[in-house]
Amino acid sequence: MVILSDKVKEQVKEKFRKLEKEVELIVFTQEPPECEFCEANETLLKEVSELSEKIKLEIYLFRRNKEVAEKFKVDKIPAVIVTGEALNEEGRIRFFGAPLGYEFGVLIEDILDVSRGKTDLPEEILNELKKNKRRRSHTSVHHANLSVLPCCRKNRAQNGYRICQGNR
Repeated sequence: MVILSDKVKEQVKEKFRKLEKEVELIVFTQEPPECEFCEANETLLKEVSELSEKIKLEIYLFRRNKEVAEKFKVDKIPAVIVTGEALNEEGRIRFFGAPLGYEFGVLIEDILDVSRGKTDLPEEILNELKKNKRRRSHTSVHHANLSVLPCCRKNRAQNGYRICQGNR
């Protein structure tokens, strides 16, 4: 099974030329019939990782690697963790489900953001997020869920993610 067309692969390769630091994709999967989209998710992420030497891929079977899943707070599959040397542990991104629709564009932009260790949010928004963070500094853990539905446009999903990242 091939997910990405040659044209899309070339477009993504061009974007990945901007990668600054290594990015790690950690995939949690399971063999069919337990997981309907795991095979497509795994294939997609293998194809993506082959588009740049700066992208490393690890694949774990969810049921056989519970301790690794717990470490990354993965409780459902398919899942992918996007992390890298430019991020601290709080900055990891967790995708649940296969990023096959608009989510694919978000995944690619997230990989770029992780490689830089920052997002492209305007400074004024980052300043507002810092103000809000100071107001709620009495709590030590901040957790945000961003749900992306098939009807979400890439920009909305990406901006939602960036606000979550800027708010950590």
